[in-house]
Amino acid sequence: MKELSEQEIVRRNKVEEIRKVCNPYPERYEITHRLHEASNLADETRDVSVAGRIVFMRKMGKLSFLRLRDLEGSLQVSIKIDLVGEEKYSFFKSMIDVGDFIGVKGEMFTTQTGEKTLRADDFTFLGKALKPLPEKFHGLTDIEDKYRERYVDLIANEDSRKVFLGRSRLYSFIHRYLNDNEF
Repeated sequence: MKELSEQEIVRRNKVEEIRKVCNPYPERYEITHRLHEASNLADETRDVSVAGRIVFMRKMGKLSFLRLRDLEGSLQVSIKIDLVGEEKYSFFKSMIDVGDFIGVKGEMFTTQTGEKTLRADDFTFLGKALKPLPEKFHGLTDIEDKYRERYVDLIANEDSRKVFLGRSRLYSFIHRYLNDNEF
């Protein structure tokens, strides 16, 4: 059996700490928009609810930025201590890592750099990633690992994800065409 890395052990311990506060793997979370839809909303659109995997996070003093990603898109989220409260913000800073899943509710705005961002009024922890994501810059470089751990390649590599989605749409079209023409 494979030994757990130090980072994996820390993440497993965090799951036990999270279990004391809330359900670490809730059954359901209601969203109002997918991430690619939310990124096209007008500023000051309220009650936007999205969910996704954290692929990037910058934790600062009283403000943190993160990037959520789902199958079709990504969105920047800002979490501020004034809006979510001290207790929730300290939970965020201490328990949530890159790779985890969260749901966020809030209002859309555009940052000074021109990026659409969701200003979080509230967030819900949706799941802990027990294994760390591959290094952001290099991703998966070994061809054998790309095929053996396809799910990791789809998380880390945007090009692989686009090819995967394109192929699944093509197969879906072919199946639909053949069914519609009674083949």
